[in-house]
Amino acid sequence: MSHLMAIILTVICALLLYNFRKRIKENQRTEKNFRYVIAFVLLAGEILLQYWYITTNSWKIEYGLPLQLCDFSILMSIIMLILRSYRIFEIVYFTGVGGALVAIASPELWLGFPHFRFYHFFISHAAIIMASLFMVWIWEFRPKLISLGKMLIFLNIFGAFVFGVNSLVDANYMFISKPTYNNTFLNHLGPYPWYLLSLEGITFLISALLFLPFYFTEKN
Repeated sequence: MSHLMAIILTVICALLLYNFRKRIKENQRTEKNFRYVIAFVLLAGEILLQYWYITTNSWKIEYGLPLQLCDFSILMSIIMLILRSYRIFEIVYFTGVGGALVAIASPELWLGFPHFRFYHFFISHAAIIMASLFMVWIWEFRPKLISLGKMLIFLNIFGAFVFGVNSLVDANYMFISKPTYNNTFLNHLGPYPWYLLSLEGITFLISALLFLPFYFTEKN
């Protein structure tokens, strides 16, 4: 029930942003406040997570570094919101919205409601989605077909770097060294290392679906 409520609240936040998009866009101060609030929520979440790791003596290099896909999307979303950067948006729209949707639907999470990690996980992932939707609905940023290609190239380069880090510290950032520990949908993509091909295909499929609304809009 707590998982379902987290999904519903995320959808409600997105609908509210869409509903009030014109009012936010028309008022420069309101637009700036909303943009910086989302950036603050993302930054505060990362700081609080590291603080929780340290104060509970549970920080480990195997999972404490910001090298998960959503960690990357959080940091890039903060910069995107502050600088209003379209170049970052081209990447983060796909990695952020796509990655966060998958994470919210099938979370890799051990600690449930009402633990801090439960709140942090869902609030941070919802804020990632809100950051990109803010740039789409308020600043009218639109990904292009070439944006999809840029994201896939970048993601594979970044993934190769993360795989190297995983090998050095015996970690599983981005879940590219082995499937997840919990029973998420990633555990049903086949045996390792063929699992990586399935993961690549799923990434492309989700990104293509996220691009479709803009493709048909431009065509019309």
